[in-house]
Amino acid sequence: MKNYIKLMVIAALVLCSCGNDEFDKPDYYDTTALTKMGKSLITGASSYIAHVKTESETKITDGVSLLDMGYLNSDGHAMQLYLYKVVLGGAQIRVCLPGDKGRIAEPEKLTEMATVVESKSIYMTFAAITGSEFSASDGKPSGILYQDGKVLSNDMGKTPAFFAVLKDGSFVCLEASEFETLRSDIDQAVSGKAKILSQGYVIPQNSNAASALSAVGVNADRTEAYLLVVDGGDFYYSNGITMDDAALVLQASGCSEAMVLNTGNNVAAICRNERSEDLFELLNKPADKGFEPSVGNGLAIVVK
Repeated sequence: MKNYIKLMVIAALVLCSCGNDEFDKPDYYDTTALTKMGKSLITGASSYIAHVKTESETKITDGVSLLDMGYLNSDGHAMQLYLYKVVLGGAQIRVCLPGDKGRIAEPEKLTEMATVVESKSIYMTFAAITGSEFSASDGKPSGILYQDGKVLSNDMGKTPAFFAVLKDGSFVCLEASEFETLRSDIDQAVSGKAKILSQGYVIPQNSNAASALSAVGVNADRTEAYLLVVDGGDFYYSNGITMDDAALVLQASGCSEAMVLNTGNNVAAICRNERSEDLFELLNKPADKGFEPSVGNGLAIVVK
């Protein structure tokens, strides 16, 4: 009998969560933002964000904030984004890898990577997002990959851009042609599949396809980094974002340089939750039916 009641409750919750288009569309559009990060985004990307549905800004640790925003875009489509802001001098951004073994390995979930890091008691992990594109079979990245100053992949290949944390702690997001001049100064690095911001200007992309997406941006003086995840693949929850619109979001947030890391089913964002039995929880709803994907690498926010 208890199992029957439990199934009925679950069924009811599923039905309630399956909204419809009329429910999601408000009687009037309101772009009022209450948080500092939200206000910056709305002010700078007013041509893209048409209505704010939900919004919260959370201090994760010193120098790290998370903006969680549900909104309707200029086409009236439901959207959901998660944006981490990391300020130089507090937490660090570190490349995370399967098993945290300091080498390329078969893909693994971000929550599992973070758990391993915690067990080694070297770093405390607060959050992470999907990193660069990788081979599903062996986790090999499509471009460069550096962790803790160690070169795991030094071939930029056909990737057009890279994000790096330099040995002095500053952040850079540059075109592939600038890699050689910084090679010896890199502590952490991943490649990007598309450069979308340069010197504060949007770089128009050839594709207008909207999808789930992870991206990273850096402000002009290289003291702030922004880690962005936007969900996709669910009409009533989040429809995905184009690269051009992702550029607008990061530009509005304060970025001068930005690139797309990954798109599609591999996109995930996690956050530390001390009240959770597993310590780390999946924030977003990945495009692959909401299941957390296994990835070849990620960008983690950590404290040593």
